[in-house]
Amino acid sequence: DQEGVNQIIKWLSYVPIRSDSYFDVLKDVETVPANTLLSKGSDKVDVNEAVPIEDVAKNRYKHNRTDALVQNSALSNVQNSTMISEKQDSIKLYVKKINDIDADNINSTDIMDLITGHDDKQGFVDKNSYFEYMSEWGKGIITGRGKLGSIPVGIIAVNKSLVTQTTPCDPALKTKSSSVTNAPCVFIPDNSYKTAQSIEDFNKENLPLFIFANWRGFSGGTMDMFNSILKFGSMIVNQLVNYKHPVFVYIPNCAELRGGSWVVVDETLNSQFIEMYADDNSKGGILESAGIVEVKFRLPEIKKLMHNIDSNIIVLDKKFF
Repeated sequence: DQEGVNQIIKWLSYVPIRSDSYFDVLKDVETVPANTLLSKGSDKVDVNEAVPIEDVAKNRYKHNRTDALVQNSALSNVQNSTMISEKQDSIKLYVKKINDIDADNINSTDIMDLITGHDDKQGFVDKNSYFEYMSEWGKGIITGRGKLGSIPVGIIAVNKSLVTQTTPCDPALKTKSSSVTNAPCVFIPDNSYKTAQSIEDFNKENLPLFIFANWRGFSGGTMDMFNSILKFGSMIVNQLVNYKHPVFVYIPNCAELRGGSWVVVDETLNSQFIEMYADDNSKGGILESAGIVEVKFRLPEIKKLMHNIDSNIIVLDKKFF
């Protein structure tokens, strides 16, 4: 139908012309190498090594232009030094203002407002350039394509709301459809497979990838193990290791990245292409606070601390020991 054709054409607008093509930000500027300029003592020049007259004129203009810029830069540095001292106070106030957080409504914020913008506020990607794919599969993960400065990019984000997974009934068996509610910000089999598949697609389309990470780890239940949660997690690792384009992993404001979810998106998997960034108010670590207490603060350490700080126990220790 017409709607399907429009979606296909829109999708193709985010893909390079050829599989080995890329989207150039700026056109390559032709420069004249210094070693190709003629010296005073040279009398014979090969035709292939000759420098056109217009290139020599451009090179002379560059040198004259550079001398003028050097003279002007000394004056501008003096002026800038005085302006910086005057603007420091205003910059601090501005930074403090943009970093203010609405703590009361932080849990109700939507990651899509950050990506696409909200009302008259600009989002991460260009306006009206983002559209989501596979929205009905693995709803705990949001995958889509957008344009950042007119450059197509792939985006993977996390749905912070509760997700209900419905399994339809089998007509050949006497079964009923079942629904399971999964916790948000956790890798389960379907959304981990969706993540790996999306990374593979973006790599084939030569797209830079932005991952807005907000995971607390992998779900490790018996059914999750049976449904190949470990296999899909390793697929994410394999796809990032083989990714040949820039990957930016960002932990948003008040988000967290913990446990095995950190392992599968860590920059050491492919340090040549992957970079990690985090907001000042984000969290990260291998274990959560409750897990660290169980490992580091066991019963013997608890008893030792009780005998050191509890006044009643200290009195009893002095009385009976």
